[in-house]
Amino acid sequence: MAADNIRVSVIGACGRMGREVVRAVMDAADMELVGVCDVASVGLAAAQACGATGSELRVEYDFAAMLDRARPGVV
Repeated sequence: MAADNIRVSVIGACGRMGREVVRAVMDAADMELVGVCDVASVGLAAAQACGATGSELRVEYDFAAMLDRARPGVV
């Protein structure tokens, strides 16, 4: 990903709207998915849990820890 891409984290990533947002971010040329957070599917690959492809990110439960690690520009 390019350095000027928008770094995005998604809260509620495994819900109906969250899955759509994850897919949209992953398909966007100017965005980078840097974190996914949900109470469901914790530990699963985001691609598997959200029905997307191409991400090695894992679904996290701890929102504060995810923010600290991922440093997103947008949540």
